[in-house]
Amino acid sequence: MANLKKRFLVLSLVLFCFSFLFAGEFSITKKDNGTCTIRGYDGENENINIPNKVDECLVTSIGDYAFWFDKNLESIIIPETVTSIGKYAFSSCDSLNNIYLPQEVAFIGEGAFSYCSSLEFFQVDKNNKNYAQIQGVLFNKRNKSILIYPCNKEQSFYSIPDGIKHIEIFAFSKCQNLMEIIIPNSVFSIGDYSFTDCDSLKSITIPNSVSSIGKDIFEYCYNLKEINVVEGSYAYNFFQDSDYSHLLKYNPSWL
Repeated sequence: MANLKKRFLVLSLVLFCFSFLFAGEFSITKKDNGTCTIRGYDGENENINIPNKVDECLVTSIGDYAFWFDKNLESIIIPETVTSIGKYAFSSCDSLNNIYLPQEVAFIGEGAFSYCSSLEFFQVDKNNKNYAQIQGVLFNKRNKSILIYPCNKEQSFYSIPDGIKHIEIFAFSKCQNLMEIIIPNSVFSIGDYSFTDCDSLKSITIPNSVSSIGKDIFEYCYNLKEINVVEGSYAYNFFQDSDYSHLLKYNPSWL
């Protein structure tokens, strides 16, 4: 019995130390309501399982820039308690290859998963009311926008699903494999830096419906050969007065 008690005490001490060290790897901001925000990670693990509680506080959000430029991070499990992910939270995590978003995530900040050069797909809980994935691409269901196309998705051609209205900031940034993109006639806004650093992109089709184009959307797209537009459209006029005017291809019958 004495040996059993001793083993129990040793095991309890080990578990306590492990919990303490694990909690200590995360920097957090506590709130008065007993919840907290993950602000950073100081550990060296490549595969991280964020606990639903850190230092007795319920984890409900991942803050701005929390894992920004974590070059070692390969996979991460976000707890079901998380409802928001801040801007650029996982941006430039070069080794991160997939993300699972739980049911309660209701907000994702701009650029949260931008420039993740190894990212192949998103998984989203089927009961999430705000976000969904289609063929591994992340969409915002509320405003019908494409949020992020995984940088390392293998296909070279992509046609954005009909019904999408917005292309978000950094949506296709650093997508190295895409050579051609077709935007449907339902889209009316294209966010800043949407196609930045798409080294392989050669052709893109922008429909007559687009009435807003952000800044530097084709920055560092060195192999872009043609921008297909409708003559007289917003996109046509927008690029006529830019460095990309020589790439315009147009026909009144298109889109």
